[in-house]
Amino acid sequence: MQTALNSNQRHPYFFDLLHLFERGVSAASTLPATPFFDRSHFKWADDLERSTERIRSEYRSLVVNQEPIPPFQEVSREQKTITNDDKWKTYIIYAYGAKSNRNASLCPETTRLVAAIPGMKTAFFSILAPGKEIPRHRGPYKGLIRCHLGIDVPEGDCGIDVAGITARWENGRCLFFDDTFQHRAWNRTNRERVVLFLDILRPLRGPLHSWNDHLIRAIATSRFGQRSIRRFQDWYADKGIVNDAEFPLTIGEPQVKR
Repeated sequence: MQTALNSNQRHPYFFDLLHLFERGVSAASTLPATPFFDRSHFKWADDLERSTERIRSEYRSLVVNQEPIPPFQEVSREQKTITNDDKWKTYIIYAYGAKSNRNASLCPETTRLVAAIPGMKTAFFSILAPGKEIPRHRGPYKGLIRCHLGIDVPEGDCGIDVAGITARWENGRCLFFDDTFQHRAWNRTNRERVVLFLDILRPLRGPLHSWNDHLIRAIATSRFGQRSIRRFQDWYADKGIVNDAEFPLTIGEPQVKR
């Protein structure tokens, strides 16, 4: 049974600073101001979807080898506002451009594929246990676009609601959305739901694209970012595992269909 969250918890004040930039980001965005985006805007989606079986195979190897996979809030403290049990786990490969060398080495094909995505900043396997529900919340910053690739999606009541619009994940299909709209997710089935979770730079007109990229890099190297990396490393260190991080990630221009 899921424990009720503390109503006094909130996102870090650091995120409030990011929200100050969002009006300019919205004005410069080449994408429509909609909760979900048509996959045709992202030319790389076809290649990623065709590689689903290889990605799935690497995830299943992690499970077979009993690889430790932390609850999200144990490696990302700000997630405690929306989850406080062990039913939402994340196997992080990239976070804000910082690369987990050990995790990447155990998923070499997945790492190669996501590193080739223009503007990719975050990539991890997101696992929702049976019965897990993530309450309504918003993402930290409009300068990123969220993508979920269905890896192991159970049949039944398992979905996501963004701004009142409900969608279902599909195995081998990308789902793109703006996570700064209020959204929630649930898995009311008897099997785990697994997606490859990606954050990519929102395509912006003019010099704001480069500015947006530099801002995300600044987050990774800031005190906030360094603290998050240490938290991630400490979780693994408690299990006798060295898991170092490497950054910055070189980002290419976003491939957006005009």
